[in-house]
Amino acid sequence: MMDQPADTDPRHEDRPRGMPSAPGRAGTSPGRIAELDALRGLAALAVVIFHA
Repeated sequence: MMDQPADTDPRHEDRPRGMPSAPGRAGTSPGRIAELDALRGLAALAVVIFHA
């Protein structure tokens, strides 16, 4: 049998596995804050309700 490749060796830690590239939801791009997205959503909802 063959040994495991170096990139799957637990001692080989270039980067932490399973860590998202940005804090918050996985779908956000780096530099975006989920709280600001929520605030923008609430503001857009308020505008829609106000103009209805």
